[in-house]
Amino acid sequence: MTALQHSSAEVTGKRTRTILLSIIGLVTVAAVFTVVFSARLVTAMQNPSSDTAGSDAATHFVVVAGTWADHGIAEQVYRGVQSVAPSLNCAVELHVPSTSAQDVPVSQLLEYASFACADGVILINSDETLALTPLTDVHGTEIPLITVGQWSASNREISCISSNYYSMGKSVVRALLQHQVDSLLIISDSSHAHNGVTSLSSSMQESYNSLGATLPIDICIVDTPSPFATDDLLRKKISETDADGVLCVTPELTSLVAQTLIDTERSGDLKLLGLYQTERTREYVQKGLVAALITPRIELMGQYAIEEMASYLTTGYCNSYRQGVMQLVERSNVQ
Repeated sequence: MTALQHSSAEVTGKRTRTILLSIIGLVTVAAVFTVVFSARLVTAMQNPSSDTAGSDAATHFVVVAGTWADHGIAEQVYRGVQSVAPSLNCAVELHVPSTSAQDVPVSQLLEYASFACADGVILINSDETLALTPLTDVHGTEIPLITVGQWSASNREISCISSNYYSMGKSVVRALLQHQVDSLLIISDSSHAHNGVTSLSSSMQESYNSLGATLPIDICIVDTPSPFATDDLLRKKISETDADGVLCVTPELTSLVAQTLIDTERSGDLKLLGLYQTERTREYVQKGLVAALITPRIELMGQYAIEEMASYLTTGYCNSYRQGVMQLVERSNVQ
């Protein structure tokens, strides 16, 4: 055999050994993978995740939605919904912007429910003029809508759990008389201005007229491009007002005005009242900075909403209207 033939045979032998070793390695890896994968599969079958079990138990998926302006109320409604949803076989999800910078119109909030193919939507609505088109999912199936807050004749909701401004105005008057407020400054943001503040003030004037009295009312709409501008506007308005009482239509404004009263040293001569409640505004009541909160029992309204939704999804019927239970939160009964 020549040297060239001998060298060629060695190369061929080395290549053959390399190929055989590679094949053996691949077979070994495949065997190990099969054993590990089988073990994990058996474990997964024996121990299903709690999330999957929870979703299997629920027969309906409901989205609770609200804008940033109503996020504080939406969170309370959601807690009420959550408290009874499991017993009604409903899975629920809260969908509200996490910051004011992420705020979007109601129509865009509802698009999420459409793409998620929700079985129903509970919408926190503070606008009596809100007009919504029928809501459908991506397959064209109509999604039932329940509103919590203000009833709007323009919407096709199956039910409204209401705390309308007109009825709230009657409760405000009782608080004003109790705290001896003879003139009032109402502070609202643009999201709640519309017909809502008009209904509120008209309701209060009617109540005072029935008593043979009048209530001077000044309305301030806070609609500024920055928090600093808002602070300046509130400070100026609070400093200049001749009213002896202030009513804020949102919990966020109630908190801002409470701080403004401290900054302007007017917390002693101006009685501050607010609509709705949050943990922070209740703290202001405890400290005496807020005289009273006129509020429905918001978590109870959430319970009402999911009860009506579950009834509709199960039977096709529900109550078209339920009135929220109003309460007056003061230092003597705040929790």
